[in-house]
Amino acid sequence: MWRVVLVATEALRMPWVAVVFMAGAVAGSLPMATVEPSLYYINTSPLGSFLEKPGMTLSIQDAYITLRVKNRSTCRAACWSHIHCVAVAAVPDGEIIQCRLADRGPTWTNVTAASRATYTYWERSLPTGTYDLREDKMLYLVVSDRANFTAAKELCKRIPGHRLAITKTINQYETLLRIANEKQISLWVDLRGEKTTAGDVVLWGDDTLYSDSGASRVAKMETSPGTQVTKTRYYRLKGNVLHGTTLAKELCHPLCQAHPMGLSRLTFIRDYEGNRL
Repeated sequence: MWRVVLVATEALRMPWVAVVFMAGAVAGSLPMATVEPSLYYINTSPLGSFLEKPGMTLSIQDAYITLRVKNRSTCRAACWSHIHCVAVAAVPDGEIIQCRLADRGPTWTNVTAASRATYTYWERSLPTGTYDLREDKMLYLVVSDRANFTAAKELCKRIPGHRLAITKTINQYETLLRIANEKQISLWVDLRGEKTTAGDVVLWGDDTLYSDSGASRVAKMETSPGTQVTKTRYYRLKGNVLHGTTLAKELCHPLCQAHPMGLSRLTFIRDYEGNRL
């Protein structure tokens, strides 16, 4: 189904635009997956790529302007039309939508849970780095600035629908290797080793055993001398090896990961006279 929305607000990039959205295409664009999707990813040519996370909102204090609009699509189009907007929250308020426009991305604002709201942010609002849909059908952000493990995990968590990468399957691990080889850098993944009364265990960030994952059958793993005696060690991919190290000493590039609901492409928009833009 196609929906046409006319938008007119202050500080727009163009006075009137008709934005054409293809409803329903998002969920059906990628094959069904066994992993619960974490967000929508909409890859558009005229509007730029953006991500949408239902159930989250933007603090009104972080909005540079709040509009009152009729629906969520109008709200999203208003953000695209405003020169400075890179993220927006559509918050139901009776029969209208509070449309909160922000000029900063999620890592710089307060984004919180709200069951009826929807938070949308453009790819350009993400931390500096490279962002791609990779071979395993997962989205990966390679952050340019290095950080320690705790900071890397917190950074990824602040981006709605993302986490520090967990590459359990062979396909995901091979994707991790490709990214590291392309960039020639070391990457944090959400993998840690712990000493317990039963001995050493290595766990993914969701607390599942590394030894139970497909990645353990193909990955090489090493631990730096001296870290074996520490209670917890953290792993980064370094030179095709999952290398265990201590938290305080190492700075590596965060690798944030998301499982998209789908990949959709908006093919065109038209102005109020019907001209293709």
